[in-house]
Amino acid sequence: MKLASQTTTIGTWALAIKRTLDARGVNGDKLLREAGIDVSQCGDPNTRLPSQKLNRLWELAEVATGDPRFGLSVPMFVHATTLHAMTMANFAATSLYDAFSRSARFSRIITTTMQFALNKQDGVYEIEYLLTEPNSLSQHGVEASMLLCVRMAREIDLNPENKPIAVHLKRRENNDRAFFEQAFGCPVHFESQRWFIEMDAAQVEAPLPTANPEILQSCERIMAEYLARMDKADISHRVYQLILEYLSTGEPSQERVADALHMSTRSLHRKLTAVGTNFKSLLDNTRRELAMQYIRQSNLSIADITYNLGFYDASSFSRAFKRWTGVSPAKYRRDVALNSPAQQE
Repeated sequence: MKLASQTTTIGTWALAIKRTLDARGVNGDKLLREAGIDVSQCGDPNTRLPSQKLNRLWELAEVATGDPRFGLSVPMFVHATTLHAMTMANFAATSLYDAFSRSARFSRIITTTMQFALNKQDGVYEIEYLLTEPNSLSQHGVEASMLLCVRMAREIDLNPENKPIAVHLKRRENNDRAFFEQAFGCPVHFESQRWFIEMDAAQVEAPLPTANPEILQSCERIMAEYLARMDKADISHRVYQLILEYLSTGEPSQERVADALHMSTRSLHRKLTAVGTNFKSLLDNTRRELAMQYIRQSNLSIADITYNLGFYDASSFSRAFKRWTGVSPAKYRRDVALNSPAQQE
C-alpha cells in the first residue's frame, strides 16, 4: 500500500479551534481527544499535528456546533503568537506586499497542507491558496486562513476602510452570501475553481508607517531556524515511511529510497548524517520495532514476520533478532507467552 506523504499543521491552530468551541459552550477538550489530539501539547508552538487529525477536528466542530460556517469564527481566537513568529513579522512589514510575500515564503511554518501564491495582473493582486494534496486541508481550514489574512491586512495597515476587492470561495452559496460578505467585508463569489483574495495593487504596495527592520530581522531569523529544525526532523520521518512501505517487497535499499525522494544516495546520506543518523540505522531500528510488535502476535508465524520485515529468509531474520534481544524469535515468543497475565492467573 502506498503511503501518502505526511502533511502537518502548527499545533496552536488546534488551540484556536478549542477556544472557539469553548466560547460556544462546546467541550473543546473532548473534541480534541476524539480527534486524537493531545490537549496538553496544543499551546506549544513547536508542536505539529498530522493534518488528518486537524481535519477530523474541523469535522467534529461542525457537527457539534451545527454550523457549516464554523471556520469563520476561529480567527477571532487567534493570538499574536498562534502563527509562531509570522504574525509579529507581518506587523513589522514594510508593506502588505512584504507581509504577503513573507507569508508565502515561510508558509510551511504554519502548514505543509497549503501553499500561498501572490500574483499581480492589471493593477490587482491575487493571494491564492493552493492545497499541496487533494483534500489535504478542510474547507473550514482554508476559509479560516483566508479570513485571518483579510483581518490581519486591515490591522497591519491601520486602515479599516482598506478592504479586498473580492474573495473567491469553492463552497456552494446556500443562501448565506450576506453572512460571508459581512465577515470578509467585501463581495464574495461562490463555487469558484480556486480559493483566492483580490486586492488593489496600490493598497498592497503602499509603504507602512509601522515598519520595523530590527523586528523583521529577528523574526526572520527565528522562522528560518524553525524551518531548519522541521527539515531535519522531516527527512528521517520520510525515510521511515518509505522503509515501511517497501519492507513487504524485500529489503529496502538506500538507492530505492533516495530515488523515491528525488535525490541521489549521496545527498540522502548527507541529509541523514546532518540529523545524526544513517539509512542502515533507520532500517535496523524500524525492523526491530516492528519485530517486537509482530512477535507478540500469535497469529503471525515466524515465516510471516520474516516476509513482513523484508528479510531474505528465516535464518537472516533469526540472526538479526538474536542481535537485538540476545535470544531467538521462538524463545522470545515462548518467554512472552509464559509471562503474560493469562498464563500467570
